[in-house]
Amino acid sequence: MRFDGQPVSPLVLESMAARAAHLSPDGIRYHYQGPLGIACLLRDSGRRDRSVDGLAVSGNSAHALVACARLDNRRELLDGRCSDRDSDADAILSLMQRRGEQAMDKLLGDFAFAWWDCQRRQLHLVRDAMGMCTLYYRLEPDCLLFASEAHQLLAASRVPKRINERAVAWHLAGMQTPAGISFYDGIEELEPAQHVSVNLQGQCRRRRFWQAVPSETLIYRDDGDYVEHLRDILLETVRCRLQSMDSPAAISLSGGMDSGSVASVAGWLRQQGEPVATLRAYSLAFNDFPQCDERANIYRIASAYQIPVTEIDASLTYPLHDLALHVPHPDDPFMTMYQAFVHKSLEAARRDGARSMISGNRGDVMCGDNVNALHGLVSARRWQEALDEWRSLRRSSRSSAARLLVATLLKPSLPQSAAPLAAVKQLAQRLGWAASPSPLGAAHVRQAFLTQHGVVPGISIHGELPDSVHLAGRQRYELVFSSFVTRGLINDARAAAAHGMSVLDPWSDRRLASFVLACPQHQLTRRSDFKRLPRRAMRGIMPSEAIESARKVSPEPLYERALRKEAYTNVMALIKDSRCASLGYIDGDRLLHDFNAYVNGERKMFDLWSTLSLELWLREFW
Repeated sequence: MRFDGQPVSPLVLESMAARAAHLSPDGIRYHYQGPLGIACLLRDSGRRDRSVDGLAVSGNSAHALVACARLDNRRELLDGRCSDRDSDADAILSLMQRRGEQAMDKLLGDFAFAWWDCQRRQLHLVRDAMGMCTLYYRLEPDCLLFASEAHQLLAASRVPKRINERAVAWHLAGMQTPAGISFYDGIEELEPAQHVSVNLQGQCRRRRFWQAVPSETLIYRDDGDYVEHLRDILLETVRCRLQSMDSPAAISLSGGMDSGSVASVAGWLRQQGEPVATLRAYSLAFNDFPQCDERANIYRIASAYQIPVTEIDASLTYPLHDLALHVPHPDDPFMTMYQAFVHKSLEAARRDGARSMISGNRGDVMCGDNVNALHGLVSARRWQEALDEWRSLRRSSRSSAARLLVATLLKPSLPQSAAPLAAVKQLAQRLGWAASPSPLGAAHVRQAFLTQHGVVPGISIHGELPDSVHLAGRQRYELVFSSFVTRGLINDARAAAAHGMSVLDPWSDRRLASFVLACPQHQLTRRSDFKRLPRRAMRGIMPSEAIESARKVSPEPLYERALRKEAYTNVMALIKDSRCASLGYIDGDRLLHDFNAYVNGERKMFDLWSTLSLELWLREFW
């Protein structure tokens, strides 16, 4: 968008679009309107009820909108104003025209869009609440550049290519780069649930259009009501993502509760006669690591709902063994340790005709993980359950009883403002009741570099929480909206796009996020009853034996074997002559020493992956 009112040069727009040509197997549509130029990269969604086009223009050309979108509630929002065959971009534009920017918080689904309001001479950039789609922008003195991928903006001739070292520092400290920060200096990323508007004077306004934190805790008299509530949401989130598909949907299926519940709900909905897609499952087969193998439980679910299973031999997916399967995206060094499996499963699914890969990737942080349940049980006077939880915590904890009491009962009862908590934390550390602060990142990462760029311990999240939110609620919020989790989902979406596919995650839904944050945390999960609520919600849908056998299994032995043997040569090549070291981010000698000590069995595993993934990115693009 040019601020001087002059037309946009087609050469600039075409060069930006060409950078992401892989996203447009069905072509590119261009639209020029006064000072605005839009390139819409077309890709068939594979749905019978949606048109392909992601560009919408009003009849009088007063408005234009380009979107990457999958809407869940268009019928309720539009009340018959759009036909079933209209695109989601048409639906969003119709809503914006009628209700304006205040309607953004009504949209449910995965989306990023740019809306040009010609009457007010403003451009609006919007990203969905869960951050499933990306949108980047750069504000120049005379124009605004925006795109789905950050590296597209570099195609504009005046945009310098410089590393944003703040993003790098956060990446090296647990891959927790905050939302809103891109890896290119001068390029901004929209945060989840953010709306950015820019007028022709270059004035920029930013706001959040949705807040996940509920005003009140959800209190039901009967525990069964929480079960019914969660079940209803899961049925709806799976239904929304799988309805009216022209082709089968792939699912990355493990033996755990998260993907297992998605597969079971999809199969159950089909049994009820609902028009949801058939599934084909793609699962890791650990022939060399039986402790990691989940096929017994996978087939319990697959057999119950006649889901074909394609096994991916884990020995073909050793991390960093085949570097062709570990090419980073230009925008971001983030990739998972198991990137090879991601690509192998997507490749197999595309051969089988699937256009979407469905997963349960956010399930762990929604209803699992270590969130304090003891304080909630005591507050609710559920004494026997509290005693069971205390005993379970004592068995699994390496802390003393005093430390455990501080963490689970004393700390949650205090106000959540910073000053009292900091004082109590310091006192507990002096008395030996709490652990001392851990260093930022691994020992080989230069602490001065991290400190210089403002890295702090803990999980990086977007948004701020009011002091009234209790500790367990804060812990859950940090998990659900962790930048690590969001970037992991975006990484999967980028890998899928390279295979002409999209990613769907029913657990990444704002309706689900609102519920789990309003739900008493002791209802969701406990140390003595892990993933308590989803296990109960799946009764009658997921096979009972599969529910009982579902467990959290880590494929880390595959990673460790790769470091020590299968990918050792490639890892050493990345560590020696390190770009990270030459740029001053890490101590290369310390990394080499620690890695050799690990390989020789002289020390335990340490955070090596963030450095290795960054090294791959630097060598590929810098």
